[in-house]
Amino acid sequence: MLTTNATNPSGTHLPFVAKLLTNTNGPILEMGSGYFSTPLLYWTAMANKKQFRSYETKKSWAETMGAPVQYISDWSQANMLEHHWAVVFIDHGHALKRKDHAIAVKDHADYVVLHDTEEKHEHIYKYGEVWPHFKNRIDFKDIFPYTTILSNLKEVDWLR
Repeated sequence: MLTTNATNPSGTHLPFVAKLLTNTNGPILEMGSGYFSTPLLYWTAMANKKQFRSYETKKSWAETMGAPVQYISDWSQANMLEHHWAVVFIDHGHALKRKDHAIAVKDHADYVVLHDTEEKHEHIYKYGEVWPHFKNRIDFKDIFPYTTILSNLKEVDWLR
């Protein structure tokens, strides 16, 4: 297993998300912005004329990230179900809400991407409650932290 710099392991999902983005069409939703995910998602969306929505509940972080990110004071303000999304990327700082958001969009997204899916963090994220809600799942465990892509509508094996 390859590990990333222990001080910033935030970008391990990038290769898988990039492959997903180049092979899908439709709007992209990001729940929780970041230096790695937001630029990739935003610029891919803009280059391909896809709608992009990014929500963030930390006001200072939303301001740091800039115009593509919409600050919301509470996750209940996120319009997760307003569209059918091609890709939903969930990697925000509200650990237990991640599972709830993944389940909420399960039939409103072609693909749902979750970061930090390693078993040793199950007590933090409770992703085990998410898996039964999806027909298709692929885990990327070569680089730590792990990334998982889920779908009820599309096959995921092509991402290997």
